[in-house]
Amino acid sequence: MENPTGFKNYWTDIGENIANGDQIDEGKLHTIYENLHLDKMNPDFLPGESTVVGSASDRKKAIFSLAEKLWGITPEGWLKAENGLLQEARKESGSTKTGGKDRFSDVISAEILIRIVAAAKLYYEDNSTGCEVANEAVRAINVILSEACTKGRARMTMVGDQSVYSLLRQNGLMVGTGGGKYLPYPEKSLPKLLCLLHRDYINPEAYPE
Repeated sequence: MENPTGFKNYWTDIGENIANGDQIDEGKLHTIYENLHLDKMNPDFLPGESTVVGSASDRKKAIFSLAEKLWGITPEGWLKAENGLLQEARKESGSTKTGGKDRFSDVISAEILIRIVAAAKLYYEDNSTGCEVANEAVRAINVILSEACTKGRARMTMVGDQSVYSLLRQNGLMVGTGGGKYLPYPEKSLPKLLCLLHRDYINPEAYPE
């Protein structure tokens, strides 16, 4: 399926910029809200508490389940895509590491999309009443994006025969909190994810009209 006119280029540019340190702002969340027609979406297809509470495995299960309902992509599909980008990143950077993402718990792509949808909904709906939740939603999604992209970028960037990620760790500096997953080849992977944030790519059953 073709992207709507200009949609792919628009979000590719934004994704590349965010992957390199920019932030997603209020205007972009508003645009995502409108592109996804979140005001018309069945609430059963929207992120809820199940994606953030319980054990890590419970949260991951809820995220994968919702992502499959929305985009039709299975956990295996997300894992395969991230491994493909990881190998591409290593080839590009000259990294000699051979391991990949081996478990579903390593996957971050589906979670990034779910969190962006949640942030767009919160910002648009709560900002209309001047609620502080809207401002915190913007900050929260940027923390998630920054950590996932910074880790992915640091792992890809090589200095001699070592990655920036390894050099930071050897010198006592952790990227992020240490608990988050990394997005492989963020300059390529994040734009691909952002380009899924349009109603044309969502399961039609999500819209009851």
